[in-house]
Amino acid sequence: ALMPPLCVTGFGLANLIKDGLITESFGTVTSLNNLEITLNSFYLFFLNASLVAAATYVVVRMVNFPYRGFTNESERRKTNLFVLAFSVLIVIPSVFILVGVFQETNEKNEVKVALEQSFGQEINYVDDWKIIDSDTTKSVLVKVYGPSISKSLDYYKGEISSRIPDFDVEILTTSDVDLDRVESGLSEVTRLDSLVQKIISKEQAKESQLVEALRSQLSSLSRDTSLEATVSKEVLAVYGDYLKSCFYVHPVALDSTGLLIIEWQKPFSQAVKNRVELMVKAKAGVSNLVVARQ
Repeated sequence: ALMPPLCVTGFGLANLIKDGLITESFGTVTSLNNLEITLNSFYLFFLNASLVAAATYVVVRMVNFPYRGFTNESERRKTNLFVLAFSVLIVIPSVFILVGVFQETNEKNEVKVALEQSFGQEINYVDDWKIIDSDTTKSVLVKVYGPSISKSLDYYKGEISSRIPDFDVEILTTSDVDLDRVESGLSEVTRLDSLVQKIISKEQAKESQLVEALRSQLSSLSRDTSLEATVSKEVLAVYGDYLKSCFYVHPVALDSTGLLIIEWQKPFSQAVKNRVELMVKAKAGVSNLVVARQ
């Protein structure tokens, strides 16, 4: 009762890991089916374990084993309440599963009756049929021996659709079609479409990163002319008595060397030159500066 569902859980987990790490198809129909298998089988394992424990308790009570002692009535009520709440939580998912099974059975019976009523005596020419669920619609694929039926396929399609309006009806006219392969083919198409979308997204992300890198490089290659003009004017304003002209060229990269082109109008000392260099470095934010004289 415990090992089979646990083995199925391991099978589902292995396929989920394969989908996520190897084939990178996590999120597709196949991986979602594996996730459903994993969760349902583990729930079945847990439910079976709980029922085994409950059956063991009943047998133990029937053979009059002594009760576990409680220190007071409050502790006994808390224990009983915990057991009751745990049992309810275990049973609730099974109710939903049971409802789903009933709905699936009713759908199959509804489709079967619709086919029998629509084809009448020619129901023997229906080779197979299958219900396929998708995210938005439910479809019924019917496989018939086309040349053998007396009326057109559109007629039978209309008859079936009128009896089960909630389903999309498709009739295949060859007995060589395997409906299981049709369903698996649709799932494979969905999986491939998801993979293509992932590949496109990755390529678009790479292109975006490349564009941003190019923009960054272009911006780094453009000089800050406003900074050059500001530094040049401020140096002339402070040391205008010594300088006839001044032009600062800012580096294109932060770790490069700036260039200061000056023309002296009267003799200057080394101290004045040093002060000019320090001022330019501070204003421009550069660590290296080359001073050229005209």
